Amino acid sequence: MKRAFIRVVYGNCIESSRLNSEIKNIIAHPLTRFFITYVYGEDNYKYLKSLGVDHCTSLKLVSKNPWEWPNLIGLRHKIESYRIAMEDDGYDEIVFLDWDTLPTRELDSDFWDILGRKKEFQAPLYTLKWHISPWRRGHEWKKKAWVNKGSRTTINTNFFYIRDKTIPSRIIEAWETMGSIKYQGRHLQENDEQATCYFVDTLYNGWIGQDNWWEWHEPMVANVTKKSSYSDKLLKTKQQYFLHEWYN
Repeated sequence: MKRAFIRVVYGNCIESSRLNSEIKNIIAHPLTRFFITYVYGEDNYKYLKSLGVDHCTSLKLVSKNPWEWPNLIGLRHKIESYRIAMEDDGYDEIVFLDWDTLPTRELDSDFWDILGRKKEFQAPLYTLKWHISPWRRGHEWKKKAWVNKGSRTTINTNFFYIRDKTIPSRIIEAWETMGSIKYQGRHLQENDEQATCYFVDTLYNGWIGQDNWWEWHEPMVANVTKKSSYSDKLLKTKQQYFLHEWYN
């Protein structure tokens, strides 16, 4: 079984102070597990090499162009990294990690087995104040308030586990479909998490709800610091290996 942790760099890495800080934090972190970094842009590649990253990551230059997709839809690079890892590089299982997702403990021998107990893709679920999944906005009137049906709930792809090689391309298909969807005057083709949710809803013919997500797709190895859709009591049942350090 060929497995990998992966990350991606695109855009102007050198001038992004926040991304620079996150990258250096991961490089120096004593618990960082070796990972693959897919890099867009020759200058980004050279910069990462200059930081001395060989002890923790293997760099792969995907494109000399730092922006294969425009800035507004830059998160499309993130989805493409899943596809490259599984289709081009032949990994059977991957965990994508954002740069602000930190390791919290050493990996145990059963880490991948824990992920194998649930469905073929897993990511933490969180709830926002805005309708990130507006196509779910079927509301019911109750106690003089609109009761939301999952449109504020989304997948946090800071930690995204996949073991089905068809899933990245199917998420890309969802992304392309979303290019024709507008909400409050904006195209939804700007956010990888929205595209992933759209793919999930298409797969299940609608939003499956938080209980089913927990049972099937909530990873028992990763958490978010804020906005989780679940109670602290449930979150404490996880064997937490990774934590998303929410920055805003």
